[in-house]
Amino acid sequence: MNPTGYTLDFVIPHGPTGPTGAAGIDGATGPAPTLAIGTVTTGAPGTNASVSINPI
Repeated sequence: MNPTGYTLDFVIPHGPTGPTGAAGIDGATGPAPTLAIGTVTTGAPGTNASVSINPI
């Protein structure tokens, strides 16, 4: 309950959507990710395997 007895009830108005702006420039291409598969551990049939992945 509001102890002052006042209630603020409002709507933020908005107009129609404006035109689409120009596309920005492309960023530089980053390095390709390189990964190495480490240990692969399997369990009983029907269970998930566990894999360690190491960045190079």
